[in-house]
Amino acid sequence: MTQTTITRTKRGFFGWVFLTLFMAFQAFMIWMIFINVGAVSEVSADCGITDTSGACAAGAAIGGGLIAVFGWFIWIIGTIILGLFAMLTRGNKHVTTTA
Repeated sequence: MTQTTITRTKRGFFGWVFLTLFMAFQAFMIWMIFINVGAVSEVSADCGITDTSGACAAGAAIGGGLIAVFGWFIWIIGTIILGLFAMLTRGNKHVTTTA
């Protein structure tokens, strides 16, 4: 005799809201990485035209690194908070056992 157990969870309204917010936050943070890299490369390219000492390019790289670290901090904190809300609002577990 074989038993099959099927486990499903049904999300409510707030479960879908928090899951959507979580996914949108992840997409936004990935998009911000590309924005940061593009801005640093643009500033570094402009530095080569106006400043020949290299200090401008070094400053652009340091500033881009600081912004990246701050962005990662925000990303980690936001992921933890929204991830907890997404996990805690996933709904009741429905278990179906068939013989």
